[in-house]
Amino acid sequence: MKEIQTTVPQITISSKIKELWSTLTIPNQQGDGTIKKFQVEDQQTALFIEPGFVDIFDFEWLTGNIEFDFIAPGMIALSESWAKKSFGSPEAAMDKTMLLDNLVPVKVVGGCVC
Repeated sequence: MKEIQTTVPQITISSKIKELWSTLTIPNQQGDGTIKKFQVEDQQTALFIEPGFVDIFDFEWLTGNIEFDFIAPGMIALSESWAKKSFGSPEAAMDKTMLLDNLVPVKVVGGCVC
């Protein structure tokens, strides 16, 4: 990616993207089991992204400071529909922990209309 950005002056921003069809689990905050578990359907996609992604695509952010919060691994932004399905609203989802594939903890740092 760096080589493309340095050799093609028309490209000013880039981001790697990795698609993922996973399960999202909401663990009980007291550590005694699972509250909800969702399978990401074929028509839906979860993405691993780099920070430049939010500069390339124009999303309407409902919650979160995306420019700041996406600089670290382990952060997740949910679409408005996923936030409602999982926690009731984008605001209620903020700072909650979810598990990818029942293993990898991720912190909700934003919600968007996408």
